Amino acid sequence: MANIDDVAKSADVSRSTVSRVLLNSKNVKESTRQRILETIEKLDYRPNASARSLAAKKNFTIGIISGYALNDPFYSVIAEEICNVCSEYNYGTLISIRSNSEATNEKQIDMMFGKVDAYVFLGLKTFCRKDVDYLVNKNIPVALFKSGKSVDGAITVDIDNVKSSAMAIDYLVQRGHKKIAFMYGDVTNYETVLRTKGYKQALENNNIAFDPSLVLEGKFSYYAAYKMADKIIASGASALFCESDVMAHGAIKGLMDLKYTIPGDISVMGFDNIKFNNFESFIELTTVNQPLYEMGRYISETLIKQIETKSSGGKKLFKTDIIERKTV
Repeated sequence: MANIDDVAKSADVSRSTVSRVLLNSKNVKESTRQRILETIEKLDYRPNASARSLAAKKNFTIGIISGYALNDPFYSVIAEEICNVCSEYNYGTLISIRSNSEATNEKQIDMMFGKVDAYVFLGLKTFCRKDVDYLVNKNIPVALFKSGKSVDGAITVDIDNVKSSAMAIDYLVQRGHKKIAFMYGDVTNYETVLRTKGYKQALENNNIAFDPSLVLEGKFSYYAAYKMADKIIASGASALFCESDVMAHGAIKGLMDLKYTIPGDISVMGFDNIKFNNFESFIELTTVNQPLYEMGRYISETLIKQIETKSSGGKKLFKTDIIERKTV
């Protein structure tokens, strides 16, 4: 198996020049860089990760801590995209799932400490101010995805939940709906609070009176939403806006099992634009799109930039849009 000295000899350069190319240093002529890269490919040289880390005083690894299972249809997408983008930059990833019984990320942080250059916390369940402050104070880059909080020194990535929810209601109103039911997930969740606010604001802006009987609890659950089908019908709503696609799919299946047609009898709109491998593929859901791939890329690239240039973090809200399919 070829080593770094073999590459240097074959490319007619010094060992240190090969190291600089492996570390993506700009202090190498482009023609020399290309010759070294071609030699690496020809000799099938695989750099030793430990040696690379020691030379750069970095681990070239980002830690991801999530409060959601790896098969979660929303958070698995963002985690996978972070991993994919990191790989493009020759960074690795470590993933740890935090159980609901844990109050902090201390165990996960300790497990990864010294092995990763940055941390990503996915979701409200993983937000702990003490943990974030600890890492930021140690100048370790941190990204918070949908934490509901902003912390100085940490990257914060989210959407404008109020505006996005209001946009969905405006869309339904523009299509002739006046009696619009809203299915929320969890009143203790910051997204539910903000999306409910957007729902009410849009009704007011469209001169539609708020009716609390049209607000239904779906618990962010497919099965809870499925069981709400009879209440959806009893509400007399002509349209239903669910604050997650999971609930929208459950509600639609429940309505269809009661022999109601979508959108003939009632229109249904979701939120997230996620792909379902385990639910009905025949449901072509109209939904609010959260740009998860763009968000994942932003998190990865911004963290890597912080690691390599010691830049600071900040907050970024991504724009959402409506994906029109066949349920409205």
